[in-house]
Amino acid sequence: MPLIDWQALQQAFANREQLMNKILQSTLEHYQHTDKELEQLVNKQAYQPLADLAHKLKSVTGNIKAMELYQFAVELESSARAENPDALRLAIELAGKFSILMLEIEATVSNKAG
Repeated sequence: MPLIDWQALQQAFANREQLMNKILQSTLEHYQHTDKELEQLVNKQAYQPLADLAHKLKSVTGNIKAMELYQFAVELESSARAENPDALRLAIELAGKFSILMLEIEATVSNKAG
């Protein structure tokens, strides 16, 4: 099952497919190592940097209609700001899902380019 709600994304960018593709490409370029970054922050138990990254990821995932990941980012930000150890588990789960998201975006961007 796709992580991005493609129908909602296409509706949000109706008649602006070029802009949608540009945002997807930019997301891929800027967030391709997010899974590793999350894992590193977990290993350091760096709660505030995790909260800051989760805040950025809320925006990104919301913009591209990856609502399951958006919800993870919301929960992660809240837990990390409270320095709740559950934030570490959430971050690891989000890292795995984010890795899959990057593959999904990459496949879509590659198909449109080719």
